Amino acid sequence: MPDGRDGVLVCRLDGVVCAVQSVCPHRGAPLAEGTLHGAVLTCPWHGASFDVRTGRRLRGPECADLRRYAADGTAWVER
Repeated sequence: MPDGRDGVLVCRLDGVVCAVQSVCPHRGAPLAEGTLHGAVLTCPWHGASFDVRTGRRLRGPECADLRRYAADGTAWVER
C-alpha cells in the first residue's frame, strides 16, 4: 500500500494551509480527484473520508489516517 511519500495534497481552509498525503491509504486512490467539502476530503474510489486539518479518517473502509505535513501558511512549489 502507499506510504504517503507519493506526493502531497495541499489545500487552504479559511486562510490555513493544510497538507496531507496525496493517495488514499485504503487502495491508493488519487485524493486530488476526490471532493473537498469544508475540511472533509472524500476518496473518489471507495468513499473513505478524512479531515484534512488532522489527517484523521472519519468514515468509510478501514484504513490508516492520512499522513499530515506541517504547513506554515506558505506553499512553495518547484517545478
